[in-house]
Amino acid sequence: ERIRYSHGPDAMNIPLELYDYWKKSLLQVVEETDPHYDAGIAEAWKEFSQTVVDLISGKKDLDT
Repeated sequence: ERIRYSHGPDAMNIPLELYDYWKKSLLQVVEETDPHYDAGIAEAWKEFSQTVVDLISGKKDLDT
């Protein structure tokens, strides 16, 4: 709830379309810095980052 509020319209007001850039940057950093990087790790980070965006946007609750 706190991250949803802090990133939402009543606080930082981060537009949802910017999260695509965040996800892309995060995945690039993981690929460039993780010596164990492989397709499985890439997929796990993709799923994680999408879950974060879904939580922030209200598409997903912590209970689901």
